[in-house]
Amino acid sequence: MSRHEVYEMLKEHHKKTGHIMTPVQMILAAGEETDPASIIEAVHMFSRYLDQQRGKTA
Repeated sequence: MSRHEVYEMLKEHHKKTGHIMTPVQMILAAGEETDPASIIEAVHMFSRYLDQQRGKTA
């Protein structure tokens, strides 16, 4: 998965459940083929998204 695909997965999970994926859930959902750097970048993107949703500037 690309970083954008991982980001969208995190965002969709949050919208559907109201919860943030655990690291284990995220790694399992992204798959072994996903570059760890893509996961880290996606987590940062998702963190900025959450900050925006909470009304913070990032």
